[in-house]
Amino acid sequence: MTYQYSLSARPESRESWLDDAACRGMDIKLFFPDEGEDVDPQAKAVCEKCPVIEDCLRWALKHEAYGYQGGMSAYQRGRERAKRRIALFSPNMYIGPIMR
Repeated sequence: MTYQYSLSARPESRESWLDDAACRGMDIKLFFPDEGEDVDPQAKAVCEKCPVIEDCLRWALKHEAYGYQGGMSAYQRGRERAKRRIALFSPNMYIGPIMR
């Protein structure tokens, strides 16, 4: 049995676009640097070529306060949230093992 960690909502309400994400199956640590560390250039490169970057960004603006998602850092998403007047809301946030 292998485990993979998901950045998605709970598995039963998982977003369908995640199946096409360029980061699918990658180590999530790449997208969540330790506090004070820069985002790995590899994470940026993965996002740049991702076919669902817009879907990811829409989700991340509403649900994710940390990490690099949707082609933006947490700081950049915070500024974008303020600009678009989007509230961060994540009661169904789930980061945990998904059997593959």
